[in-house]
Amino acid sequence: MYDPDNDWTKTKQIVGHNDEIIDVCFAGPDERFLAVATNSAEIKLFDTETFNCELVKGHEGVVFCLAVSKDGQLLATGSKDNTARVWRVDVDDEGRPAPRCLASLVGHAQAVGAVTMSCRTNSFVVTGSQDRTVKLWDVAKVAASSDEVDDEAAPSTLRAKFTVKAHDKDINAVAVAPNDRLFATASQDKTAKVWSAEDGSLVGTCKGHKRGVWRCAFSSVDQVLATSSGDKTVRLWNLKDFTCLRTFEGHTHSVLNVSFVSFGTQLLSSGSDGLVKLWTIKTNECVETLDAHEDRVWALTSNKSENMLITGGADSVINIWRDSTVEEQEERLKKEQDLILKEQDLANYLVKRDYKNAILLALSLNKPFRLLNIVRETMRDRTDADSATGSAAVDAVLAALPLDQVEILLGYARDWNTHAKSATAAHAVLQAVLRGHSLDSLLQVAEIKPMAEALLAYSERHVARLDDLLTQSYLLEYTLHAMDLLAPFGGNGDAGDVAMNDDDEAFSDSSDHETEDRAVVDGNEAMVVMANGKRKKAA
Repeated sequence: MYDPDNDWTKTKQIVGHNDEIIDVCFAGPDERFLAVATNSAEIKLFDTETFNCELVKGHEGVVFCLAVSKDGQLLATGSKDNTARVWRVDVDDEGRPAPRCLASLVGHAQAVGAVTMSCRTNSFVVTGSQDRTVKLWDVAKVAASSDEVDDEAAPSTLRAKFTVKAHDKDINAVAVAPNDRLFATASQDKTAKVWSAEDGSLVGTCKGHKRGVWRCAFSSVDQVLATSSGDKTVRLWNLKDFTCLRTFEGHTHSVLNVSFVSFGTQLLSSGSDGLVKLWTIKTNECVETLDAHEDRVWALTSNKSENMLITGGADSVINIWRDSTVEEQEERLKKEQDLILKEQDLANYLVKRDYKNAILLALSLNKPFRLLNIVRETMRDRTDADSATGSAAVDAVLAALPLDQVEILLGYARDWNTHAKSATAAHAVLQAVLRGHSLDSLLQVAEIKPMAEALLAYSERHVARLDDLLTQSYLLEYTLHAMDLLAPFGGNGDAGDVAMNDDDEAFSDSSDHETEDRAVVDGNEAMVVMANGKRKKAA
């Protein structure tokens, strides 16, 4: 975009992404710019405030990797042209990025696929290549004299301080420890190795991954190293004995990137499944999954304050994420406080027997058990004989409910109806709803059909159970009546058909027993109970 009123000077440039986002990092003063490698020989520098874009040219091949110094002034890049470059990112008078190349790092035989810079000072750069070697470059003099170098001056050509044959396959990533004494490499040979930054000697090897290791990262607070691999896992390694401390499983495809956040207490990982996951190291738990990419996520970085996260992937999309942990905690705390106050209001309404407000509040709080107790209490007290719930006020409240709350109430009634103890309350609520709402209005409830089917199915079971109980009550009544007929003479039972038969001496015992015999009428047949307990038919 050009300004015609100001001699057609360029005011803004918008650049789209036509290919994969390979790597991203913050650069410039106060992390104002975002450097992006997009499977192109040009590096894109975006202004995070205006999203104005400047193209940085210098490499002759595709730029594969990016790294930035601690102060954000220096930017290191690795390319397919077998070289790495060191850039200084300044801001011009108009607020646009003004990058200039300070040095060209020449020496690798194949493409440079990994690059990183020292953490404490701008003293050295480490590069890893497809030629399976690692080189360390001393850039302290170049960085110190960068302010004095003319903008039009050609970049310096640097030679490596030392070269190490590091792995048996391509090197995917390099990382420098926070104290600048160690650096780590990750390779397709399934290992990650830790080296001395002083002389390039091997310190230790991390073995355990079943496929190639894509990325490695040092913790800023603990002596541990994190690695991500094509075996779908992230591993945490002890830098003292190089044993695996923890394994994080959750991605469904290769894990392409990993980094420490939250002062070393959490890990961020991105994978070929298009997901970004946040892990808590202490519990080994994935606490958050970010799903906004449609393809593999190569790039993953955060700013120094860790309140902003940048992800980029093969879908040519850069997503900017903002940390909302504090806002979510405040919102959750506010909800908990509101819930406590409403719970107290509900308890007060129940004590005052203010069932109208209690029902409305129980529905809003999603408290079906409280509502069930309210209905049971009104049915037990029953102040209105013609009321479905036992209280005309409660019936009026249920009849005046809007359809969205009617749907919630019918859902409660459906659940209550599945248990015999609460089925009576469910039917009372259902009766009150049917009295207060027309069928046409109830048909507008979204889930009315499955609710009605469930209510009908369990209601039929309850009716069958009541019929069975009624049948059993008839049998019990007959049994009790028959037992009354068998009650002994002289007892307290109502034996209306029992009489003494003193005249018939044929049924009396001879002279061995003093106890009188008894005649019992059992149906149409008279029985004589002898003194010894035996029975005989009466004549």
